[in-house]
Amino acid sequence: MNKKSIQPNTKSTQMRTQTIIIPELEEAMERYHPHKLTWSDKDNAILKRYYCRVPITSLEQILRRNSKTIHDQAIRLGGTRGEPFEAEP
Repeated sequence: MNKKSIQPNTKSTQMRTQTIIIPELEEAMERYHPHKLTWSDKDNAILKRYYCRVPITSLEQILRRNSKTIHDQAIRLGGTRGEPFEAEP
């Protein structure tokens, strides 16, 4: 009995890709900003003035950041977590 070996097709197949653009999604992506990467001087001023003087939930809404990010930035600015900044002269 002769056994035939089965060999895979060696011809390469190329896949074509097509770019599909959906205008509504393109417009949404232009408006989408998942994260603010930098703190503006105005954001920092608000943080220094109101940190631990108003509820953290208020700062979260105003600064559009979560409480951990706000606490971390307060420490970067020289503050202490859970304590207000000293009033500037």
